[in-house]
Amino acid sequence: MRKILLLIAVMAIGMMATAQIGAVKTLTIATLDTAEVKYSSIATVSGSYNAITFQALCTEIGGQSDGKLNLEASVDGLTYKPVIEKAGAIVGNPVADSLIVEDGAVWQVTLYNAPFKYYRIAGTGTDNDTTAVTIKYILK
Repeated sequence: MRKILLLIAVMAIGMMATAQIGAVKTLTIATLDTAEVKYSSIATVSGSYNAITFQALCTEIGGQSDGKLNLEASVDGLTYKPVIEKAGAIVGNPVADSLIVEDGAVWQVTLYNAPFKYYRIAGTGTDNDTTAVTIKYILK
């Protein structure tokens, strides 16, 4: 009986570990409406993955959208640094380092081998504009 319970527990853990693979998840970020930096919720990666891809969509709500988005990463969840583009390890469209915010802008960034445990998006707008940012990510 104990062996059966152990087997069920191991199978359940395995299913939970693979449940993240291929599932599109959403990060939330406050609307960009000032020059103050706003941060998205945290994407936590547990386990080993071939890649993590982020996609951000900027939608103008008022004024003229402008500002910047940056991808940041951390190993401890406390200290974050911007992810810098490195050939072969990080690929971005249009670029991996950052996105200049404008209405309808779409940013995609892929990090191969998902080297960090924690990820977030830092966004800065400007006064007199309002931009909604929708962020999704997927682990493969």
